Amino acid sequence: MLNRGTLIIMGAIGTFLVMLFVLGLAESISSGFAGFWGGLPYWLIAIFVMYLAVYDYLEEACGLDEKWRSLVQTIGIVYFGSIMTLGAWGVSTVYSKHDVTPNDNSTFWDSALPEAIWMIIAFAIATTTVFVLLRRYENQKESDG
Repeated sequence: MLNRGTLIIMGAIGTFLVMLFVLGLAESISSGFAGFWGGLPYWLIAIFVMYLAVYDYLEEACGLDEKWRSLVQTIGIVYFGSIMTLGAWGVSTVYSKHDVTPNDNSTFWDSALPEAIWMIIAFAIATTTVFVLLRRYENQKESDG
């Protein structure tokens, strides 16, 4: 087992290297063929991955107390839920802006069904995020009182 000082230093170095790699990859995607808007979904995912790396470092090396742990987890839940919802909504807009059907003999359902499925997924993610936050709030209220 490493002592606390070594754990903090090695954790900071590892977290920094992971963040450097993810940022470099995101910058490479955005400045290359994809461009800013094409790389934006990856940036949103990269920010969440970096958030998870920092959270893990703070929890493992520095030790978060229960109040801060709850706050940081809630921020992560809200961010992840909103990004996933926006991603599903973004995919659904691709179906409405571009003709994604393979031939001219397609029906209304061939083009509308994929968009509807992605909108249902977006709604389910948003609803689940709200449900998880309400359960966390309820559990916090029960433990405080």
